[in-house]
Amino acid sequence: MKKILLTVLFVLVFASTSFAGWGCGGTNGIDGIDGINGVDGINGVDGINGVDGINGVDGIKGDKGNKGNSGKRGFAGKDGINGTNGIDGINGVDGINGVDGINGVDGSDANVTHRYTDGTENKIANYGYNDYYSENSFKNALLQDGYSKVYDFDVAGLDLVEVGYYGTKGDPNSFDTDYVLRKEYEKYSAQYQDVRIDKNKTNISNNTSLINTVDKKQTKWNKRQDKKINTNKTNIKTNKKNININKNNIATNKTNIKTNKTNIKVNKKEIKRVDKKHTNWNNKQDRKINKNKTNIKTNKGEIKTNKKSIKNNTNNITNNTNNISSNSSRIDDVDNRVKGLEQTQVIVGGEIVIKDTRKWKTTLFADYSTTRSKFDRVGVRFTYKFGESYSDKKMRELEERLNEIEMR
Repeated sequence: MKKILLTVLFVLVFASTSFAGWGCGGTNGIDGIDGINGVDGINGVDGINGVDGINGVDGIKGDKGNKGNSGKRGFAGKDGINGTNGIDGINGVDGINGVDGINGVDGSDANVTHRYTDGTENKIANYGYNDYYSENSFKNALLQDGYSKVYDFDVAGLDLVEVGYYGTKGDPNSFDTDYVLRKEYEKYSAQYQDVRIDKNKTNISNNTSLINTVDKKQTKWNKRQDKKINTNKTNIKTNKKNININKNNIATNKTNIKTNKTNIKVNKKEIKRVDKKHTNWNNKQDRKINKNKTNIKTNKGEIKTNKKSIKNNTNNITNNTNNISSNSSRIDDVDNRVKGLEQTQVIVGGEIVIKDTRKWKTTLFADYSTTRSKFDRVGVRFTYKFGESYSDKKMRELEERLNEIEMR
């Protein structure tokens, strides 16, 4: 056990090692002047946290959920069949004969006066009998019942039905015949009401059978929907847990990426500052070289010495250039590594169980990132079991059964 733990710790220390930067060496000054000390290298960027470990074993199945809410209220049923007609009442006692009235005046030449709202009057002499008012009242009543038109005569080619009223020419026994369409008569007339009721009874009976059939199908469909809803509720609950875990992981990764970007920005700024410092130093060296050229004219010995110094300075400048180029390559390499970390990590994980007791479980695990082609995390996982697992429960039940068998 100790050997395994030491091996795992060694792998963890090796995997978490980060790189450090190197400073550029200063160049030798002319005429024996010491070169400027190189700038200290920038600290390496901190590594991003490893990917989360493998999910634990699924918990025990939960209790059955509560019953769902009642469904929406169904549509209102159709109106019931009209009741049967009541029994005719007892005829009343004949009244006492009234006194004969006085004969009225012949109204064939009666005058009619129309009074308007503004107070003016229009008198029509010799208006005659009241056929005009009676007939129009009869026709208007039919139009109000829904008839489209009332005909005065039987029209050839139309399916018409006779209708009429009493009271033409002032005679209450005189009947005036008019005509309406048969299809409208069967639809609106009181005489055709019994036929319509019989048709409605048949339609209601057919609708009742259809409603019973639909109710059976709807009940089966509702049961299937209830099962789907219960399954969806469980899936939604699981998804919410996974979403919360993913949100935490994403937040952590965003923080690490932000830190890495900040470090890269600082590194670039530092390199720019170093380049500027070296440029200023090179400008000073150029001024010294120009001054030495003047001295060369007066001292040949110094010219040879200065040439050697210039050659050495040139080599140092070349070395500084190479060092700057090397730092740029290292920064590009850091950018590539950060880009690899920002990509979706495809993990292949393995886990070895070292010890498994009723309350504790010890395992070794290793996660390999196929995206970056290297091990992402390795370590030891200790799991404490709060509840009773499914296997423990089954073992306890078997032990109880064996005890019962042994006691018999």
